[in-house]
Formats: sequence, C-alpha cells, structure tokens
Amino acid sequence: MNILQITSRIPFPLNDGGNIATYFVTDYLKKLGHKVTLAALNTKKHHQKPEVLSDIAQVFATDIDTTVTIPGLIKGFFGELPYIVSRFWSTEFEQQLAHILQQKTFDIIQLEGVYMAIYLPVLRKFSKAKIVLRAHNVEHQIWQRLSENEPALHKRLYMRYLANKVRRFEEEYACKFDGIIAITETDAAWFKKQCATTQITSISAGVHLAKPEQISLEKLKPTVAILGSLEWAPNVQGLEWFLA
Repeated sequence: MNILQITSRIPFPLNDGGNIATYFVTDYLKKLGHKVTLAALNTKKHHQKPEVLSDIAQVFATDIDTTVTIPGLIKGFFGELPYIVSRFWSTEFEQQLAHILQQKTFDIIQLEGVYMAIYLPVLRKFSKAKIVLRAHNVEHQIWQRLSENEPALHKRLYMRYLANKVRRFEEEYACKFDGIIAITETDAAWFKKQCATTQITSISAGVHLAKPEQISLEKLKPTVAILGSLEWAPNVQGLEWFLA
C-alpha cells in the first residue's frame, strides 16, 4: 500500500515516547513492503534534517516555529482553536499536503496525534484515501491532570480552561476519522464513547529490541528508573510523585 504519514515533527532522534511511537510505525511499514511518504512539520525546537529518515520514507518537511508566546496565548484564549492546537497550523504545510496529494495516490493517510486533525479539510479535498488517527494520548486528560497538580492559581485556572477547550476539540474532530488507533485500551475506550460508528482499536507503541540481557532480579536493590523525556511535563510530574 501507499501510505502518507503526517506528523507534528520529524520523529528523530529516538529520545522520547512520541518519536519512538511514530518512527517505528514508519520503519515497520517499510519493512512490511509498504511505500511510506512522511509529511512533517519541522519545528524550530526539534529541527532535524529530513535526510535522517530517508532510508525508511520519502520525507517532506516544512519549517515552523511553535514557540509558546504571550500574544499566542492571548489569541488562543479568545480564538476558536486551543492554542496548543493552533500553533501547529501552517499555510505552507497545508499547501505542501495539497501538492503531495495531487502528485500521488494513497491508500491510507495516518495522522500522528489529534492536533494534526486541523489539516483534515485539505486531506479530504484532495484524496479519497481512508484517514486514520494514531492517537498518542487523550490529550485533554493530560492537561486536566496537570491542572490538578499545579500549585499556582493562575496557571491552574488556565490549564483547566485549556483542558476543556482541548476536550471539545477532540470530541469534535475524533469522529471525522475513518479509524482510530489508540496507544492503550483505556484511551481506545474513551474514543469509542465519542464515536460509536468509527472503527477503533489499540496498538501499543513498538520498538525493536536486540536479544535481551538476562538480569537476576534478586541482586537488584529496590530501584525506580524512568525512561522518558524530562521536557514533557507529565513525565516530570510522575517522577516528582515517586520522589515526594
């Protein structure tokens, strides 16, 4: 099959959950014989050369600055879309997607993360492919949990407001997909409640493992190890919970 994968960043290096979840989908689709085209926003914060993935996909990258700004926060507060979503909007990227879809025919279009749903109109306009959401999280739940553990009142209130706005966005856009693949059964259950007629399943994030080293657990002292990016607030929050 010809598959178009759309991402909010180039999934490299493999140093956080989002990159790992996206990269290995691309990698194993290629290994299974599918032709993968990857259209990615190339953020200023995580900028990568598109060539880093040239061995597994044809990559089209569009530069974008998603830096959070005060004017952006204010605009997002009054705008229709949550700021966490609208900062991923790029007219240039929309035009790039239109160009790709006019040059190629795809069987499947997979969006990595619900925030990429803002590009659904251009995808529907120029393609008859089935469009699938790879839901890395139920995003509003993350913001809700962050708000519950935020000590600063003004930040807590904003996070709560953002969580509600993201929830409405997810409820509106999730059912516009032809299928949804969640990371966990719990997330899949939430989407099933919203979209009774949409095909929904869960597939955990996969990785390629070398032959595992045998470790005797009897020799290990009680230990907590964290594998995750500390740039992502929920990971920091979880670590602080263990250390408290």
